[in-house]
Amino acid sequence: MSLQRRNRSKLYVNQFIASTLEWKEAGITLKQSTSYPETDHTKLEIQCDHPVSLTLLIRYPYWALQGITVRVNGKEQEVVTEPGSFVSIARTWIDGDAVEVTIPMSLRLETMSDNPGRAAVMYGPLVLAGDLGLIDDPKARDFLYTPVFIPQAEELESWIQPVEGKTNTFSTSGAGHPRDVELSPFYKMHDRTYSVYWDIFTKEGWQEAEKEYTAAREKLAILEQCTIDFAQPGEMQPERDHNFQGDASTRTGYVNNRPYRNAGIDGWFSFDLKIDPTAPMLLVITYTAALEMPNCGFNILVNGHPLEQFSEGFDEADKFYNIHAEIPAACLEGKEQATVTFKAKPGQRVRRLFGLRMVNKDVYDRLYQAGS
Repeated sequence: MSLQRRNRSKLYVNQFIASTLEWKEAGITLKQSTSYPETDHTKLEIQCDHPVSLTLLIRYPYWALQGITVRVNGKEQEVVTEPGSFVSIARTWIDGDAVEVTIPMSLRLETMSDNPGRAAVMYGPLVLAGDLGLIDDPKARDFLYTPVFIPQAEELESWIQPVEGKTNTFSTSGAGHPRDVELSPFYKMHDRTYSVYWDIFTKEGWQEAEKEYTAAREKLAILEQCTIDFAQPGEMQPERDHNFQGDASTRTGYVNNRPYRNAGIDGWFSFDLKIDPTAPMLLVITYTAALEMPNCGFNILVNGHPLEQFSEGFDEADKFYNIHAEIPAACLEGKEQATVTFKAKPGQRVRRLFGLRMVNKDVYDRLYQAGS
């Protein structure tokens, strides 16, 4: 429970978490009992030695599409406010008074601001993540490992249905391509491969997009097969695993649900990547075509040597694309890893970096030509 005392006459209930507030100045204790969001119900109990006059304001969430029910000592209260506001209960409270709140949860989609065809599935306040299997599942190399949704009807309840015996868990029904997925609260997802955002097509829209969509996935699958090491900028554990270093100007963020890292004026950052000393190495860098901050200019160095040979890679979905940088053998001679540094030129910035791969160039060239 997040409680906020604005003054001696108002008490705000902002969140629904089992907790207790002792407000000594007002002479009142408020206890909240709930297993929310496992259930849609919470109970507030008043304890006080003497009657206390104050207004209790209970948050009415914006996502409560089916309304809110508030009962005081078992008597239902009239709710005149709208979602996104507070339900106000002004009275003189006595010891033992109880307020019961029920907020039914319902399914909805929340689309990305710059891509209405990509959305997260929400259930009340919960973000639902799709279970794609074990992290080391070999099927992850399938270029359509993450399904797209092609629903046959607009009503979510017709193609996202509850899973019997599992709380707040759903499954797509006949809408996932190439397979349906189970959706459960994101905070419960551990040691699994998952997705939160989904590409959603009409049947006609998928017919138009399928060729381009699957071609990009196939190219990404080829790239993954010849990857020696991959660093995900902007995610804590992958950065730690790759000995991330950087100055105070470096920042992280997200574009289309993909994390990135960049650096400010005169800034820098670096990652350590494994290499194969027996093969030529190719550095594959993922950027976005979305609008960048101005004044970006930087050098890329491998073990202190600046890279000079760059070529275009393939475009990914959602305005992301790859750049290939050939690594001269002299940069890696006698080394078991490569320290890749992005260093801003004087007075300039390092643009957003969304992925960094060390690739076996010979294997990549062979697989890519075979797939062309």
